[in-house]
Amino acid sequence: MKNHHSLRRSTKRWHAIVLFFISTLSIVFSSPISSTKSFLTDWYSQKDGATWKWFGLETPLKTYGWKLKGDMKEAYFGQTAGGLPNQPTSNWCFDMKLRFTWEPEVILPSLKGWSFMSYWRYRAGGNLRWAAGTPNFIAPSNMPNGADLWNLAQMIEYTSKNKALYFNLGWENPYEQFLQQPLSKIFENQAITTSKGIGATVGPGIPVMNASGTSVYYYKNSSVPWGNTFGAWGGTLRVKPLRNVYIQSGLYAANSNMGGPTQTQFSATSVYPYTSVPASYKGQFRGSGQVTPVVGGNGQLIPGAKQNLGWVPSTAGANNHGFGGMAGSPQFNPNTQNIGARPTNNPQYVTTNNSSTYTNSAGQRVAAPRYYTSSPYDQGSGGQYSQNGLFSVTEIGWEPKWGSDRLEGKYAIGNYIWGNASSQFTPFAFTTSASGTTSANSPTRKPVPTTQTPVVYGFYAQLDQQLYVEKGHKYQDDQVSMHASVSKQGLYSFSMMNFTPPNNCQVPLYFHTGLAYKGLIPMRDNDMIAVCVGSAFYSGQYNQWIDGQNQALQNDYGSAYNAVVPNGPTVQRPVNPTTGAPSANYQNYYAYQPHYTSTQIIEACYDIQLTKWANLKPFVEFIINPAGNGSVPNVTILGASSKWFF
Repeated sequence: MKNHHSLRRSTKRWHAIVLFFISTLSIVFSSPISSTKSFLTDWYSQKDGATWKWFGLETPLKTYGWKLKGDMKEAYFGQTAGGLPNQPTSNWCFDMKLRFTWEPEVILPSLKGWSFMSYWRYRAGGNLRWAAGTPNFIAPSNMPNGADLWNLAQMIEYTSKNKALYFNLGWENPYEQFLQQPLSKIFENQAITTSKGIGATVGPGIPVMNASGTSVYYYKNSSVPWGNTFGAWGGTLRVKPLRNVYIQSGLYAANSNMGGPTQTQFSATSVYPYTSVPASYKGQFRGSGQVTPVVGGNGQLIPGAKQNLGWVPSTAGANNHGFGGMAGSPQFNPNTQNIGARPTNNPQYVTTNNSSTYTNSAGQRVAAPRYYTSSPYDQGSGGQYSQNGLFSVTEIGWEPKWGSDRLEGKYAIGNYIWGNASSQFTPFAFTTSASGTTSANSPTRKPVPTTQTPVVYGFYAQLDQQLYVEKGHKYQDDQVSMHASVSKQGLYSFSMMNFTPPNNCQVPLYFHTGLAYKGLIPMRDNDMIAVCVGSAFYSGQYNQWIDGQNQALQNDYGSAYNAVVPNGPTVQRPVNPTTGAPSANYQNYYAYQPHYTSTQIIEACYDIQLTKWANLKPFVEFIINPAGNGSVPNVTILGASSKWFF
């Protein structure tokens, strides 16, 4: 019955949509049939957007100071090579934005220069990052982020008459105001178009010990939220002391973990040969309490043996539809009593030297090996470190026009300070259990980060310059066109670089550089062909941290079985045939986690201007070393997108 009612509601919804379009078309085509061809021709050639001034509503809205602008984008991504298995390699994504602006000066002349802006977005479709096997900041597209309806910005703005002064206050996102590089927006890869290397994972996490000092959990830090799903209370000030020089600065709330819901995936290094999870799980989603078979150090399944993966974080923050951070970040409440806890209330629970076995609710006899740092129980706060702070961004820019051709350029430098605590990869020390012993039966010593910093900061530089302008051609610029920011036919270059200290950021250096030519093909003056190359470099200190953690994958420091841990999947002794659990007599070793090096992105596209309000863009992406550590094959993606303006 429930499904029947859901189907009925869905049918009614589609009936309403169909009736709306029938009504609209009946109005549009109520004129004689002979004028239909003329209408379509005018619709195709006009420059007022796909809805032709919102079906005539734009003029009456303007009389009260209202403006409504929007765009809709659909994109298809076909992954033809590389990446992770067990995920769809064919993905479609949808994105629609609406921006409402009210200028009260139309009815209240004394408020000249003031306006109110309300900005919304709706997204749907597949998450192609799961198939590509990349971290989020370098995903093949930013479109899957912040799915469904999203509140982007609600703010009051003021612009002086000579445009030398601008400021705003409200719910806003510095990403929409700083490091603006229009030519990078032509592309799809998230590193190029959105994150620009800002926001890679910071630190190994904030360590919290349980009450007995026998186990530690790393609560995930919040990385710098450089993307279009972040929002915070704050304000921005921009001044132009000279005609082509600007200085702008903003101060916002640094609410942690506001990126919205996500899922956890088996990466290439969370299965065999790096762990006892079978390699067939690579790329699948993982969940709390999930039970899997056990693979020994020899790569063979252990008959009858099963293991519980423990508790797995399933969300990255409390944000939902862009409203989650309006009251600030929730209080940090780690469940310290659950850190490292094992089931003890089950009558069939058995403890061995290095594992715990029990019968779960499904009647399965499973093991919870010590080398899984996650407990079967919720660690509290979603496994995230929660904190409120301040987020500051400052930028200085120069926008010259060179020579008689007035070649357009933009040169900017900026910095950001994200006021959420993070921990550094080095140095680290050992924590000692309450017993202070070093026997094989005691979880004695484990390396944890000991140095923390209250902020994450970085610097960026941007260099954009038109290199050549075609003679005798001028583009009729308008606010609807796809390439409104590129006013002349010719060759353009664009580059940027971001640097963050490597002691607490996995990716301290990112840069990209690209070329775009507008009007290269005769008779296609408004088309654009473009190519961009980006590269992200991983931290050497992060690799030092990995080295320290590698030796603690199976046994605790100080145990009799950790004098020398071999680098490679091996079976040191026979495996327990019942549980596959490591013990004093049965031990498996798996491969060390690999070092990280760098990831490169190469993307090329041809942006076809169909009308002044619509485009079609085929593109190709190459992602070299997607995971950064050599564990995922290079990715090739072929796709196409189309964007319409309203």
